[in-house]
Amino acid sequence: MKTKSCFQKNGVWYFRKKIPYELNKKTPIFRISLMKLLSKKGYYKHLFNSSLFFIISYIDNKIELLFLTRENLTLKELNEYVIGLLQRYENEALNQDNHYIKDMGSRRADIENKRYEALAYYDDLGVKFGGHTETALKKELSELEEAFNKDNIGLYRKKADDILKRQDIIKPDEIEKITDDMLPLFAENLVKKEIEVIRADIKKYQKLMGKKESSANLGSIEDFITQYPQLRNIIYPKNDEDNWDFLIEKFLSYKNQKTQVNSIRGNRTDLQQFCSLMLGDEKFGVPKRKIMDCRLEDIEALKKLYTQIPVVQHQDLTNWREKGMIYIINFTKNDVEKYKKPILSGLQGKIKTIKRFLKDIKLYDPEKYGKLNLELWDKLSVEYKDLTLEAQILTDKNKKTYLSSEILNNFLKDRYKKEENDRGQAERNFTRHTKASPHIFWSVILAIFTGARGGELAQIRVKDFKKSIVNDELIHSLTLRITDKEKQSLKNEHSSRTIPITNFLIDLGFLNFVQDRIDNKADFIFDLKINKDGDRKDFPLSFNKDVKTYIKNNYADIYEDYKLPAFHDLRAYFVGKFLNGENDNTNKLLQLKQLIGHTTKDLHKDITIHHYFREPIEILRAKELIENLDFGIEEGYAILKERMNTKYNFQILRELDI
Repeated sequence: MKTKSCFQKNGVWYFRKKIPYELNKKTPIFRISLMKLLSKKGYYKHLFNSSLFFIISYIDNKIELLFLTRENLTLKELNEYVIGLLQRYENEALNQDNHYIKDMGSRRADIENKRYEALAYYDDLGVKFGGHTETALKKELSELEEAFNKDNIGLYRKKADDILKRQDIIKPDEIEKITDDMLPLFAENLVKKEIEVIRADIKKYQKLMGKKESSANLGSIEDFITQYPQLRNIIYPKNDEDNWDFLIEKFLSYKNQKTQVNSIRGNRTDLQQFCSLMLGDEKFGVPKRKIMDCRLEDIEALKKLYTQIPVVQHQDLTNWREKGMIYIINFTKNDVEKYKKPILSGLQGKIKTIKRFLKDIKLYDPEKYGKLNLELWDKLSVEYKDLTLEAQILTDKNKKTYLSSEILNNFLKDRYKKEENDRGQAERNFTRHTKASPHIFWSVILAIFTGARGGELAQIRVKDFKKSIVNDELIHSLTLRITDKEKQSLKNEHSSRTIPITNFLIDLGFLNFVQDRIDNKADFIFDLKINKDGDRKDFPLSFNKDVKTYIKNNYADIYEDYKLPAFHDLRAYFVGKFLNGENDNTNKLLQLKQLIGHTTKDLHKDITIHHYFREPIEILRAKELIENLDFGIEEGYAILKERMNTKYNFQILRELDI
């Protein structure tokens, strides 16, 4: 529809409106220069932005509403009304600058909040895009422009209804005064006005996000530079962007020299998620951040994002690298039951990796990151109180308690106990666990009496066993080491060590089992499948399953508020028995560290020892230390010893033939 509300004179646009006869018998025509009305600067600003005619339409619409409410009207009154109307429009609808703190709780903030809430939408996957984001605004703009371009009354009316529902500037009583024949014109002008408002909102959002729209010419220059990348260093000699791929790979390549594959994979995930959060996502109003530019408010924002991330191992979230973590957060936040949050220790582990990474990049690129404020990044920390309610509940359920001697003793005692109506199942289990799948039996026994990690025990090779004479005593030992880089790995440099084969193991027939493997010319002590991370997951699997079932059936009340034990708790059991309350004894801590391949600092946070005694613990002394421990499982051990003696016809081997 063409408007008759403006004309051009001497290159300047004017607004004009004829006052109806019933309001002014002289039926004068009201005219005013838009340059005078807007000021010269404002006039050209709106002219260049192509928004001048939307303002004219807005004024025309408001004057029509004014005519409906007045019995008479003078030119002076109309002039004052138009000036006030324009000021009202500028202040409430076309506000280009946001004063967020000053506007808190104000009418302007209320108007924006109502509009933005109405403009928010969910995509096909249920992800919410806030009404203030460029994605939501452009979606609405496309619908408004469709109505404008098609010049369709129905579309105008539909979009006008949408606009009226989300605004508080034009009151319902004003709308009710519009006659039916004027409604199409009103709807058209309202849509035109809203197009200008949405465009202003998009510019405001882009300004907030630090985004500048490039021209077509700039795009062609960028294309040219892409074709000739050597020109980039000439045109853009200084690059302050974070080269995430380089930094992450550099960090992981150093760790790869001494770290297990699954640990590397976990570190990579942690750093890729950190990168994704730092890159932000403008569709959700999260700005891009650079490592060196971060301030305290950025650290606080990252902290909040970390408390919202889900566990990405869910089958629906395998595309998190492509979608980005901001998208994943918004995709999952409305279904907390389906998409679980990491527990506190999981989040703290991620942040620990990040801090190690930031510390290291100061070394990789000192020119760029040498002045990185690590004290500021130390503020990135998550405590229990920061977690969402759902994450707090999961964390509470994940609290650990030590595996007691009573439970472990009874588990060993009852594991192969013949139950009523078991029809020989217990006996078949024992046979399978000691013959067809010997790792099921020996994994538990070795973990209890060596304190070694499951991954270390699972990869033992036949040639790792030695025997020697110390003070006229025959000693068997086992060296945990890497002799096959393709099939073995250790957690860290402290993991390589020699541990004694004590009488606890020998009396159960462990040397009989090892000798059988030697005689059969086996390479590894246990025949186990290796997964893509280099792990032998079957090694602890049976114990993890059996002990959980046993506790649920017999000790459910004790573990009601705790996480059920797993294979690694056997290592903690060994540590507890070795220390036996003397965790302030530095010598004991050093001995334990050498036995189980750990650092003293990790065993006892209150003791920091920078230089360890690095010679291997004297093997006879180590054997004596372990054999003098009270493991508190006498009954269970005795039953297993009797069974194993029967299995080997009471011919328990005391020396290997090696």
